[in-house]
Amino acid sequence: MRNGSGAAGTGWTPSGHCTIFVCDIISFGKRPDHVQSHLRTVLYDGLRTCFDAAGLPFEGCYTEDRGDGVIVVLPPSYDPAGLAHPLPDHLRGALRRHNGLTAEHARMRLRVALHSGQLESDDKGIVGTTVNHVNRLLDAPSFKEALAETPAELGVLASDEFYRAVIQEGRGAIDPTEFRPIDVRLKETDTKAWLCIRTASPTAPAPTSAPVATGAAPVAPDLTARGRPEQAEGAGLPALFEIVERLMDIPLLTTAEGRQQIVDDLRKEIAIRIPRRAQPHLDTHSIVRTCLQFPGGLEEFLALVHAYAGKSVEVQALDETVARLTGGAH
Repeated sequence: MRNGSGAAGTGWTPSGHCTIFVCDIISFGKRPDHVQSHLRTVLYDGLRTCFDAAGLPFEGCYTEDRGDGVIVVLPPSYDPAGLAHPLPDHLRGALRRHNGLTAEHARMRLRVALHSGQLESDDKGIVGTTVNHVNRLLDAPSFKEALAETPAELGVLASDEFYRAVIQEGRGAIDPTEFRPIDVRLKETDTKAWLCIRTASPTAPAPTSAPVATGAAPVAPDLTARGRPEQAEGAGLPALFEIVERLMDIPLLTTAEGRQQIVDDLRKEIAIRIPRRAQPHLDTHSIVRTCLQFPGGLEEFLALVHAYAGKSVEVQALDETVARLTGGAH
């Protein structure tokens, strides 16, 4: 079951206090053998892509195969908050893309459990009560029942230890209110854990007041085709790219720190759903696309750009681009 490789090929194996991610494919055993093989390939490819995109390079993690899933242990240098955000958003996106392009019998839903605690390793893999506990969370009847009641493609269950140490603090863009407590009773385990199941991006109400900013923000173009974000990749995509190009001309937006400052000041329901990217253009594109999914979201983002970047030739060019795309509306 062990993959035989430590972090980044260095031979690192987990010991001491570690953070664990474990997942499995729902209804895996009901699939024919050839579908199971295909789903395993999709799962590993997806985990690698999503961990990398979340700033948790998969190559640096310790992994063990579970047949219908994977155990991933983060090295000490990784921030465990990334497992709560943005990794789940990346996983949801990957699952939606896969399921939208495949037949029903090859579609995938995932259960994920998160935990942290003391680990030991031997020549066969990781051992200890921490491993037992996270596996009990994953297999908990209450977790399975909660997911069975919803079409959601992903469910995340965090141990009480992980919740209190990482999620409850609301670090970064994590929203603790997305998690609700459930009872976990399985074998010797009787505990509380914290469940997050999101079936779709909610439609947020329009803000009752404008965000704090200096100067008036430009009116955002209707890139979402009658307000429906799923149509944005139609007629609105060229306009979206043009706005991103103008944003990338603004020095503040070329830095990760500058983009993070603006994201931190967005409404939390927007900020927590932005799948972040390492590359500046892709990150900015992701921020703008997510803002478009919320009424007033792009206007709020542009107002914050004004507030932090101030008046400049680049900001003026952004305003002119937005005005042109909206037919000169202000």
